[in-house]
Amino acid sequence: HTPPQNAVVRMSENKVIIVPEKVGYSLDLEKTLEQTCRELARGNLNIAASGQTLKPNITSVDLKGINTLLGEYTTVFDDNAVNRSHNIALAGAMVNGSILRHGEIFSLNKRLGPRLAETGYLMAPVFIDDNIALDIGGGICQVATTLYNAVIFADLPVVERYTHPQPVNYAPPDRDATIAGDYLDFKFSNNMNTPLYISS
Repeated sequence: HTPPQNAVVRMSENKVIIVPEKVGYSLDLEKTLEQTCRELARGNLNIAASGQTLKPNITSVDLKGINTLLGEYTTVFDDNAVNRSHNIALAGAMVNGSILRHGEIFSLNKRLGPRLAETGYLMAPVFIDDNIALDIGGGICQVATTLYNAVIFADLPVVERYTHPQPVNYAPPDRDATIAGDYLDFKFSNNMNTPLYISS
């Protein structure tokens, strides 16, 4: 059994490289065992496995036209804040590999889904009104902020964005973005003729 691998975009020495996809294979163990018993009973020692190929979700064709780094941004966080770092890594992994086709709108809330203990998020500090409190998913706004700034440098249209009630220490004033539940979101659109690929 081999899972499929999506095509991905990598940067190497300021050049965009598209790494092709790989087809996977799902082994049907029950059918393979039945077939093996049947063929061995006939004296055959060469038996083909039963199963099906698994197609990747993203192919090189989907990434055609991506050849330039449009914008990037980096923020710094304290990896000693274990729960917060975990949430940032989890949200960053969810954003990584996102493709936005021409005319589509990227919604960070939609991409991340619910931030719950059941989906792997931990308790960490968040802004609630003007106060800092512990809540599930604390730290994901740093992912929103980092993406927002990359979008600014890429000169892409911001569709929806909210700021924190207080300044944050990982971005300049008025350069932050916050999301909450399904009512505060960060959205931007692809107004280019080629797809956009987000690497996190």
